[in-house]
Amino acid sequence: MEENAPLSLPPAQQNDQENLTVGGSFVQPAGPARKNFTTADDLILLRAVNTIKPWESAKDICNETAGFVRDKQGPALRTRFDKLIRQHRDAQVVSRRSSGTTEEYNERDVLLQDIVTRMDDWKERQDSEKQLQRAKDNGIEASGVLMRRLAMGELVEELQSDTNSNSDEGNEGQDEEHELKLEQQRQEAERARDERMQAAERDREKFMLQLLEIALGRAKDKQ
Repeated sequence: MEENAPLSLPPAQQNDQENLTVGGSFVQPAGPARKNFTTADDLILLRAVNTIKPWESAKDICNETAGFVRDKQGPALRTRFDKLIRQHRDAQVVSRRSSGTTEEYNERDVLLQDIVTRMDDWKERQDSEKQLQRAKDNGIEASGVLMRRLAMGELVEELQSDTNSNSDEGNEGQDEEHELKLEQQRQEAERARDERMQAAERDREKFMLQLLEIALGRAKDKQ
């Protein structure tokens, strides 16, 4: 799907909307306003999110599309979007309502897969950038510690001490100490990996919330 393509209702509902257009302007049908999301609404929402830029308003994009569900503000759109993503990731079988056609569900799956792929790519980039920055920070810190120890003569004393204690008993003790250090390093690496994964997941959720809140938050100012 082209990113700049205009949003529109799925073909199944376009004919109904043509009868509601007067002088090029959309006229809402008489009677009670529809309050529940349909598959067609999901498609409009996903199209908006799929083409959105951080400085644009997905709420305006959705509500300016003829036939979109009435009175849905930013929080409602965010909740619906999160639900669609969660269902797609969990591969849940959602019952198909009478308002949705096979074509609509197929397009919804394609849009969801595209959006999820972008989210995962963003998460991987964030992880890589954090790991690179952490490695730089650790390298700078290690260099600083080494320079301080050299300046204070601590490293020279340790090297001399190691040379003087070069015995069989000392070698065995060093082997055990080396193994303990390796085990500690392994455990620390596992903890660091788990922390990175948890932080990346929190960052992803925070990013999606910020993206939609920033993009949708202008709705209250315009009302």
